[in-house]
Amino acid sequence: MYYQLIYVSERPIHVSNLCLSSILQSCQKNNRELGITGVLLSESRHFFHVLEGEEAAVKATFEKIKKDPRHADIHIYLERHKEKRDFAETWMAFRDMNADNADNNCFELTRDLVLRLALAEADDIIHGLVMDFLALCGTQDQGKTTDTPTAA
Repeated sequence: MYYQLIYVSERPIHVSNLCLSSILQSCQKNNRELGITGVLLSESRHFFHVLEGEEAAVKATFEKIKKDPRHADIHIYLERHKEKRDFAETWMAFRDMNADNADNNCFELTRDLVLRLALAEADDIIHGLVMDFLALCGTQDQGKTTDTPTAA
């Protein structure tokens, strides 16, 4: 049984794409060592992050994230136990959502989350939301989002 934690946080203005690249490299290394998989979506003001793995490892990682000054105003959307991982193929997939329509994409993601939770449609609610979010941006690649942020 795996544990999945999904949260959204504010991305402070001082977190540049170069800093984000460093964070991503560190996360991928640490997650591999801890057996944590997931996906990180970033836009100019927010992070959307899915962490999954053994419960103790995910919770310990999240405690570190809560203390990290590169995250602010953290809100947990979902914590649950699952039989299988949604992002088993990557230690930390990443997608930078800084497109012209990023605000609209965040709105769509939030709206879809509320609708799907209200309708209790499927077990894989969050995976579907992430895939929908990526599709809205024209960046869907079967959940394998592995590009690295570019320096700005």
